[in-house]
Amino acid sequence: MHIDPREIRPSRAWLVGASLLAVVLVLAGVASLVLGIVSAVRQLDIDQRFAAGQTIAVRMAPDAKTGIYARVPSAWDVNGDEESVPAPAADCTLTSPTGQALPLRTPSGTFITTVDDGVWYEVYVAAVPVAGDYRVTCTSDETARFAVGKHPEWGTFAGSLIAGIVAFIALPILGVATVVTTAIIVGRKRRDHRSRLVAEQVARIYQGTVVDP
Repeated sequence: MHIDPREIRPSRAWLVGASLLAVVLVLAGVASLVLGIVSAVRQLDIDQRFAAGQTIAVRMAPDAKTGIYARVPSAWDVNGDEESVPAPAADCTLTSPTGQALPLRTPSGTFITTVDDGVWYEVYVAAVPVAGDYRVTCTSDETARFAVGKHPEWGTFAGSLIAGIVAFIALPILGVATVVTTAIIVGRKRRDHRSRLVAEQVARIYQGTVVDP
């Protein structure tokens, strides 16, 4: 027995709406991952650049370690494989506000980051006893550019990155689950509603109110 699909409720528009929501959630997941990566990199704040042989004053505090970064020469062919790139050989010095030479240590691990103007390799870490303006000087035969920024504390750095990864995974899953759940619920309700419409039409026929041609 024919039932006009337009009479069956709920409307298929619910499926269209759920599909659009899924697309939005997938895009939001991708955007969250990108924002997580960008946020993690921006936390390093390696905008204070200087040339080899130049001395710059850097505000440092004992509650935050400072990283000294060397720019990987553009002549070195990275080809997207930053992990295989060695650290540019560099000699840096740190001088306190009172003129005292302070030690610098090499990072316990390897940290490389890519920003707009190239690939930067953390070569030294500075930990100072008191807050103040410290002087940093670096020389190198392999690179002409250096930068000072935050040393990546993995707890803080990884927080933004992990949040982006979690959103990247969770939001698309939520979108797919929404579509599947909506399809199951709408399909069952439409099937039940169609059955009721058929039963009502059959009842009217038997009551003589509708004559089947």
